[in-house]
Amino acid sequence: MNLKTGEEKTLRVVGRHDPCIGIRAVPVVQTATAIVLLDILLRDLGPGFLRALEEGHEEPED
Repeated sequence: MNLKTGEEKTLRVVGRHDPCIGIRAVPVVQTATAIVLLDILLRDLGPGFLRALEEGHEEPED
């Protein structure tokens, strides 16, 4: 459906699309886990840690 005009249209998808996430499950779970672990690590180290890395300084002390 075209949201601007309200008329029904046929959706045509082109390109390569996997019909099932099952064959991609392992890399998807690994990536999601890595993102979550990095988020936990950055929260634990605090916002000053990234600024120190960008500026090339040592890790900030608490």
